[in-house]
Amino acid sequence: MNISSTALIWFKVIATIIFMTAVILPKAVQAGESIKINQVIKIYEGVLHYPPPLWMKAKDQIGNFNVYRKQEENTFTFEIIPKSQEFGSWANIYGVYAWQLPEYDLKRFFEESLHALSLGCKKQANSSLVAVEDGRMVMTYHCPSLADELVCDGNDAESGFLYLSQVNSTFVKVYQAWRYESRKIGTEQTPMTRDLIVEAVEDMKSIRFMSAE
Repeated sequence: MNISSTALIWFKVIATIIFMTAVILPKAVQAGESIKINQVIKIYEGVLHYPPPLWMKAKDQIGNFNVYRKQEENTFTFEIIPKSQEFGSWANIYGVYAWQLPEYDLKRFFEESLHALSLGCKKQANSSLVAVEDGRMVMTYHCPSLADELVCDGNDAESGFLYLSQVNSTFVKVYQAWRYESRKIGTEQTPMTRDLIVEAVEDMKSIRFMSAE
């Protein structure tokens, strides 16, 4: 997923990104406080409204990201990670992906999305649907043991949150994930705290993918 994109390609793509369209903030907001941000991307036949990654919700973290983006005729990828990380060895990632798939329905897209994730997992991955309504799906995903080629810096487990939806033949996926050491699972050192899980699920449930017409 990690390739560069020229400016010419980017400006000609169908997807127009208005990155981080923020609400007007009160002067009282201080560094470290949580702020409300809405991001908007027009992709093919739809417009996606979605929140930022959890690590960017504090005012002093708004610029803390590296970007990878790619647009082809029928596929779209937009990923961000913290500035301190690299795409080949990330521990936190937030991705927006889209495809034009005239022959698909949401069920098939859901099944193939899960299958793609499972290919990177050595052990049985666990997933759970938390919302299925209004043509969208929100789910949790956990891989207790990543494939060897995906393990970097000892981070051999992956937990994530997934949003899936469609507008006509455009299918979109939003995925926020953490990679960490499996030995931390179930301990106080795990990044997957109860509060984080609740907030991440609510963020995914707040996403909307609507017709661009």
